[in-house]
Parts: sequence; structure tokens; C-alpha cells
Amino acid sequence: MQAVRKHMILNKKQKKVFLKCAEELNELSTKLLQEVNKKDKCRYNDIVLESQDVDTRLEQLKYILNISHNFPNYNEHKLMLGNVEDFKT
Repeated sequence: MQAVRKHMILNKKQKKVFLKCAEELNELSTKLLQEVNKKDKCRYNDIVLESQDVDTRLEQLKYILNISHNFPNYNEHKLMLGNVEDFKT
């Protein structure tokens, strides 16, 4: 019996993009929570800079996910992911 794959197969560079995106999202969420919970200073500039970083990483992630071709996807064997070589990571 053959094992059933239940995830995307990512190469090393694609994994790096996924992790960098998650890292930037965490950094933005930290700044947002600090702004709400700590009243010691204004973090407006930090939030804007982090949101720009998130935008950049999300664009890379969307490219890899190849959303216009793959979504919605009901068969992970037919996924066609984008090439990381097309942008700098």
C-alpha cells in the first residue's frame, strides 16, 4: 500500500520563503501587540516598516503558491508551485 501525501512538496528555497513570511508576520504581530499593551511609546513607524516587510514576503509567497493556477485545489498531486529563482529571497 502506498502512503498518501497530505502536504505540499517544497524545495529548500520554497521552505525558506514560507519561513521568512511566518517570521515577518510574527514580527508585525509583536509590534501590534506592543502598541496595544504597552503605552510607553508610539510604535507607528515600526508597524509601518513591519507591514511593508510582510507585504514583500506575502508577494513572494503568493508567487510560489501560484494562486491563479492552483486555487481552489482538491488534488495536491496537481499543484504547480512557482520558481523561487525568479526573485531574491
